[in-house]
Amino acid sequence: MTRREPERKETRSPIWGIPPQWIQVYSVQLLLFLTLGFVFIIWYEVVHQSEDSLSETIYEIIRGIVLAAAASAVISYYSTEAVRYTMIFAGMLEEQLRRNRERQIAEAVDEAVTKAVDEARAETNARWQAWLERKLEAEANGEPFNEPPPNISEH
Repeated sequence: MTRREPERKETRSPIWGIPPQWIQVYSVQLLLFLTLGFVFIIWYEVVHQSEDSLSETIYEIIRGIVLAAAASAVISYYSTEAVRYTMIFAGMLEEQLRRNRERQIAEAVDEAVTKAVDEARAETNARWQAWLERKLEAEANGEPFNEPPPNISEH
């Protein structure tokens, strides 16, 4: 009988610590910045540095492309992180707003229940007070009083 090894998931570290779900965003930005940088370097060296020799121009293009690649990688990383943290902040803000809405609703419900209870209590007290006044008036006049007391469940 052979013993099966548990399956292992690959746990490679993503590029520069960027979470895997953000690698595509980083890659698109990197490609965009690389393309813009390369086009600009080639344009600048060919158009504005025309007095250089061919070997100097090729050297400067290669040097510019290396610098543009490094700058593109760094700019892509920080812009991806900015977007990622903006999304995290937006999520936190949304959660805070949801909690505030729930708290406001709970406070409004509590206030409405308190108001309803106070109104019901005042109405019940008024019915009992009117019944008691009628009873005392009947007793003061020597009349029989056989009206039942107010029922709390009536209304």
